[in-house]
Amino acid sequence: MSRLSINYDSPAKKKSINSLLENALDREKKLLLIASARTREKLNKFENEYNMSSDEFFQLYQSGKTDDRNDYIDWAGEYHILLSINEKINDLEELTIEYN
Repeated sequence: MSRLSINYDSPAKKKSINSLLENALDREKKLLLIASARTREKLNKFENEYNMSSDEFFQLYQSGKTDDRNDYIDWAGEYHILLSINEKINDLEELTIEYN
């Protein structure tokens, strides 16, 4: 779990900074969820076309058991993007903010 500690110079700034930070984090999470949904749609097209889950495909791709067709390269790229997005979402969800 990550922890963010914020110290205030004055009590008057506490409310403003708190609101600003929470809004920014909420907005970032919403954008990541939108990106995740769009990437998931792209992955679903590949999964339907090749009748295989992205997890299954990526394991084959990583072990060199697929060829180098453009679809596979694109599929692997989209899957990698989804993993990155999910990692960022998890980081945000695990973030604890301490206000001092």
